[in-house]
Amino acid sequence: MPNPTVGAALANAVADRLQAGRALCFSHPEYCGMGLHCADGLFIYCEVTDGELLTQSQYLRRKTDGEAGEFLAFAERDQFVAWLAGQSDLSLSGLDLPQEWLRANQRLSLARLRAFLD
Repeated sequence: MPNPTVGAALANAVADRLQAGRALCFSHPEYCGMGLHCADGLFIYCEVTDGELLTQSQYLRRKTDGEAGEFLAFAERDQFVAWLAGQSDLSLSGLDLPQEWLRANQRLSLARLRAFLD
């Protein structure tokens, strides 16, 4: 079964949109899945709660309190683009997570990334 990756073109277009101040996330009460945004000069992939995308300092505080979820931060655009370009629906699905309720629950996907550009 094919498992296409995001690819460089889509990853670069998403990075452009993020650098322009847009964020990719759902916004509703409680758990909102995974999102992307730029904050404090970083490209951030993080768990979203109540529509709130975390900064790195917020994540570090939550981690200290034992409440941190998934979080990746990239200081360089090319690092972020390389990471995102290599992702697929499967790798973004969270199927490898120990908490079953997080698996395939409001995760990023190629369809969501494409819709973000519309």
